[in-house]
Amino acid sequence: MAEPTLHTHGTGTGTGTGTGTGSGTETETGCGSAGTGGGPSAGGSPPARAPLAHRATELAAAAVPGPAGVRLAERPFLTQVNLRLRVIGRTDPGRFTLGGPDPLRLPRTPNTVCRSRERTALWLGPDEWLLLAPEWTADQLTGELRAALRTATADQLVSAVTDVSANRAVLELTGGRAREVLAKVCPLDLHPRVFGPGNCAQTPLAGVQVLLMAREPDGTGDSDEGERDGGFRLFVRPSFADFVVDWLLDAMAEYAPGPEPSEPRAADAEAATPTSPGPWQRPEQSEQPARPAPFPVA
Repeated sequence: MAEPTLHTHGTGTGTGTGTGTGSGTETETGCGSAGTGGGPSAGGSPPARAPLAHRATELAAAAVPGPAGVRLAERPFLTQVNLRLRVIGRTDPGRFTLGGPDPLRLPRTPNTVCRSRERTALWLGPDEWLLLAPEWTADQLTGELRAALRTATADQLVSAVTDVSANRAVLELTGGRAREVLAKVCPLDLHPRVFGPGNCAQTPLAGVQVLLMAREPDGTGDSDEGERDGGFRLFVRPSFADFVVDWLLDAMAEYAPGPEPSEPRAADAEAATPTSPGPWQRPEQSEQPARPAPFPVA
């Protein structure tokens, strides 16, 4: 894991911290989000492997198709960069903007998200954000962040930029039933009016701390994904990823289609046809002779 980078500008002194942990092998650009193994490797080292690559087939088989279905999948090797930014003076850190061809603004409201064309910034705290970018672009993103921080003007600015791409596995839960499935294991109010696109939160899920983000609808009109809801992205520590997947798959099982009704076999149909009783069989109630009344009827 790269060491946090400290930048100070203006007068005065200050310190800044930024940490990131991860499991598995981390390449120069970071790894460890989701999907199957693969991706860049340096110096003949083995290719990077996502934390849940061994469950890709199981996740695909558990998908429930259709507009009222639900799907759970990994997002492989998503770039994740943690930014700690503290400003002493009149400058608001929320006004910091990452420039370049794809400018990105930091969200200022708690538990909100700002997006650009290919990048996303999630609010984690008053001086902490998580920046997301396409796979294997951590070097580019951290370089642009540090360059922007070097040119920032403030009375005093302290920052830390850390590549944490291997720190969390990334899951995507999509489909018309995604909210119902998530509501079984998450205590948040997930109504679209409360937690919709543009919102994020750090919350327990099945007893495990996760970072949850509501996704934007894809807008493609695909009936399986739906235009009304883009689903959710879940960030979880790799050591807990299998546990969270087990809970979500169990919550999805309710919506799995049942077995198709089969045509009755000829032998079964023949066996179901009523026949006259044999001598060893008890006659049906309707075939029993009527009993005489116990008392004469006037």
